[in-house]
Amino acid sequence: MSSSEKPVRLSVVPGLREAQAPDPVTLHRFGTSRRVEVHGPLPEVADAAYQAVLVALGEEPDEVVCDLSGVTGPLPPECVSVVASIGTEVQEWPGSPVGVVCPNGALLQRLAQHPDAAHLVLGARRGAVLSRLADIPPRMVRRTPLPPEARSAAAARQLVAEACLDWDCGIQLEAATLIVSEMVTNALLHAGTMLELSVARCEHRLRMAVADGGTRRPRAQPMDTSRVTGRGMLLVAAFSRSWGVLPTADGGKVVWAVLDV
Repeated sequence: MSSSEKPVRLSVVPGLREAQAPDPVTLHRFGTSRRVEVHGPLPEVADAAYQAVLVALGEEPDEVVCDLSGVTGPLPPECVSVVASIGTEVQEWPGSPVGVVCPNGALLQRLAQHPDAAHLVLGARRGAVLSRLADIPPRMVRRTPLPPEARSAAAARQLVAEACLDWDCGIQLEAATLIVSEMVTNALLHAGTMLELSVARCEHRLRMAVADGGTRRPRAQPMDTSRVTGRGMLLVAAFSRSWGVLPTADGGKVVWAVLDV
């Protein structure tokens, strides 16, 4: 700028504010789909992106799209691994596939080379990712709210039993009803909030999930014959193919378990 030039000041139109930078990680809800948008250097946003996808999965959408279009370098291997590890959640939590949009060629290549990312739908363009997600066979799902009352365990068993019979999963009826009964009972004891039960047939797997508003995460405690209670999650772990806990946006959790059918 020469000495005779002066900086130009932009006048502010009343009612408008200067555009702000987007939040590093945002979760958008579109009907039965979820989109996580990520902006900023990967080392600063990888963990938050991972957590946002977990929250999205806990809402049991038809699919989740994690859009990394706004992510910049550097690309430390440990941060790439955090993003790729979303694939391990998809492997264990069937029914809600996750697509990752990544126009950054270097990051896309590193994700594609990571073994955990084999369970993700990767692509440079959103349209291509959405197209591939649409080709994944849809799940069958039933869900119902349950009050924080003892009778809810019986209601949960009935819904799961009916689903098993209707979906030709009768071979797992006994295990499925035991698992869901223990998960609901555990939520009643430790959360004491309204619950939401869902059961889904995801190709060759049966997924059961119980959402509650409690913050305490259940654990499969070692067997203690001197205690009358405390064996519920131990039974869930013993009878299920896999089980785990997902966070919810309101601070609660979703406890889930999966059976092969």
